[in-house]
Amino acid sequence: MKKALLVDTNFAAEPIFRALQKLEYRVVTVGARERDPLAMANKDYYHLDYSDVAELESLARRLDIDVIVPGCNDVSYAVCNEVAHKLGLPGFESPLAVSALHSKKLFRDLCSTLSIPAPKRYDSVEAAANSGGQIIVKPTDAFSGRGVEVLMAPDAKMLQQAMERSRGHSVSGTVLLEEYVEGDLYSYTAFLCEGEVVGAFHVAEFGSVNPFVVDTSFLVPAPKIERELLWSTNIMARELDIRSGLMHIQYIARDDSFWVIEPTRRCPGDLYSLLIEYSTGYPYAEAYICSFLERLLPPLHALKTRPTVRHTVTARNSGTLQALSIDTDVAITAWIPLAKVGETLNPSPDGRVGVAFFSPEDELSRDALIQNLLEGTAFSLTYA
Repeated sequence: MKKALLVDTNFAAEPIFRALQKLEYRVVTVGARERDPLAMANKDYYHLDYSDVAELESLARRLDIDVIVPGCNDVSYAVCNEVAHKLGLPGFESPLAVSALHSKKLFRDLCSTLSIPAPKRYDSVEAAANSGGQIIVKPTDAFSGRGVEVLMAPDAKMLQQAMERSRGHSVSGTVLLEEYVEGDLYSYTAFLCEGEVVGAFHVAEFGSVNPFVVDTSFLVPAPKIERELLWSTNIMARELDIRSGLMHIQYIARDDSFWVIEPTRRCPGDLYSLLIEYSTGYPYAEAYICSFLERLLPPLHALKTRPTVRHTVTARNSGTLQALSIDTDVAITAWIPLAKVGETLNPSPDGRVGVAFFSPEDELSRDALIQNLLEGTAFSLTYA
């Protein structure tokens, strides 16, 4: 039996784990958190800080793995990319291409070069202050909305202070100043074959607790700008010599315009893969791993959609969890608990209590549910 090294033990990687098992791989998981689901549930688990590339490479050689598969975070993807190149394993682009996608600054440079619509970047505090508009300050290499602030017509002093706060969340200690673009947030999650998009899904995304952290989402029909998104993704793939796999892009849309916010090549977290699978029947996690296994993608045609809503219940305030209350008539397809009674919760982006998948009867029921979720009336937490 072939061996796959799955570099993630978080709950979000569980569909990837199952997809590898379905394809008859012996799955070895690795991570530093021994209480993670794929650490506790898998007998082939190795306790290791996988951000240490040398240690991960040593483990992969010792186990004589056949494939290495990233989980649902950027660190996992970056280290898998490095190890794969050292061991000659399939499915990855060049390390330079990964840097161009993962660094917010380098990605904005790429968008400028390729004429891909993106928020305007300011290269100095003075330029941002003189713009007179809303400015978003964010770390170049952080995630989950950490260190992000939006300022209304800030002066230089306000920007400097925000940048200092933001730097505390950046591994490299660098930040980005951009125009704040208003509109609706979506994701375009596309699968590539021979350097071209062969199938994609569009998902509407919302943040009910933290405006910079998505916790509520559902599948939507292809918008008018789909051709432009397809072109942008294809030209990006050609420029970076990306031949296969997933390209997941968050974008903001307003009327007939859009702005690309950020891309990733790893599987999105919070069980995004199940959102697509419940909504369409498409085995998203299996499709994600195909490039690393050198397999053909599952067919992307003749898919039937059904209303499905994903919501991550997250704490607004710190406290000790006592109870979770649910107030909705919409059927819950699945509930994945992430916190226990008596556990201390921190506000978003931490403090996740669980992930819920709903099955509304129709779009009217779905929209009413979304409204309740965004208003915080569908779920409530009681603290001890």
